[in-house]
Amino acid sequence: MRETGPGILGILLVGRRISTLVLPLILSLVVTAEPRWEAAGSANGVHWYTRARVGSAVNELKATVLLDATPAEVWAVLTDYPGWVKTMPSTDAAEVLSRDEAGHALVYLRYVLPIIATRDTLIELTEARTDAAWVLSWVAAPEARDGERPKDDDVVRLRVNEGEWRLEPRADGQKTFLTYRLLSAPGGDVPPSFVNRVNTLGVPKTIAALQAAITARRR
Repeated sequence: MRETGPGILGILLVGRRISTLVLPLILSLVVTAEPRWEAAGSANGVHWYTRARVGSAVNELKATVLLDATPAEVWAVLTDYPGWVKTMPSTDAAEVLSRDEAGHALVYLRYVLPIIATRDTLIELTEARTDAAWVLSWVAAPEARDGERPKDDDVVRLRVNEGEWRLEPRADGQKTFLTYRLLSAPGGDVPPSFVNRVNTLGVPKTIAALQAAITARRR
């Protein structure tokens, strides 16, 4: 009898096996194609990083630090939104426009910055807490919500402003491993290279301000 080979069914089965093996490899390559974090600086236990962001002219930033404070202490400072005027650098105004028991808030912020005009933003914040991590994340509110806090004529509104504070308990909950992420563009005609430099320099200042606010609350 003449051998007929694997036939159509056999080819299909082989093809399915190959696709089953190759597909995870393709997916892993897609995942790892995301730009890597690059070290940008380190001081006083704070390490900060930067990376390109697909579709963005400015870089995304990240900082990590082990804080000698409980997650509850850190959380109390971060979720005191009106208090950001005192705890967050360059913040000139912080108004809570809405807040619910589910952990959602709409907050208006205004920044007085050197060289460039005053900026403001409306951000939608989400608070989420689990045993593994306490996370405060935010994104810029859509333009449809501008009417809830119209901007002044001489102020530029930020349309790119997103990030998160992630608090992970350490040392039986007596310390906090903090991760801070930010993607923010000031709008207007500010060169991206200038924005990247200013944003990067601002990261350790933001962490230092947070640490100072935590200490102040203990007094």
